[in-house]
Amino acid sequence: MWQRTKLMLREMVMCWWFWIFELINHCLKLELLERIQKLWKTAQLEPTDLVDVYYKPMDDGKNLVEIVQSQDQCIRDALGNPLIPKMMAPPDAVMICEESHNVQDMSFIIYIARVSPVVTDDLLVQAAGTREHFDALKVYLLSRSISRLKNEFQAGNGKITVELDGLLRVGSCRTEQK
Repeated sequence: MWQRTKLMLREMVMCWWFWIFELINHCLKLELLERIQKLWKTAQLEPTDLVDVYYKPMDDGKNLVEIVQSQDQCIRDALGNPLIPKMMAPPDAVMICEESHNVQDMSFIIYIARVSPVVTDDLLVQAAGTREHFDALKVYLLSRSISRLKNEFQAGNGKITVELDGLLRVGSCRTEQK
């Protein structure tokens, strides 16, 4: 009887600690989202502005990474995008705003960035056609919404195929995410 009671108490304590851990993670996620929203206002952005939000831990970052991973779907729902580690930012990302924060035992920087498309001449090698075709492809890519292009590249596993004027088929364009 005593063993069974002891086992039940142990299970209750474990459940209680798990619940406390989840509650703390939830509160930290809310704090993180509130700070991102304040930074969004500081940058004078509209809710419809297409931006990416990055974070960079200033300490070992283990706790912050765990919270971001465990609360990923909630963060995606709130921001419209995942919260991305700064080291994953593309080199052409334009940092609009950044701010340092200390929350409990975590120290980190939040960045808001706008990605602008960059089409370089090395794309010509991968695209079928002449220089004029490449220039037309460049105009097409630069005229597209970043979010739509991003979705098309993701859906195409890093590739898209473009037809110009319905006559010319410009080969697959590949981008590498660093």
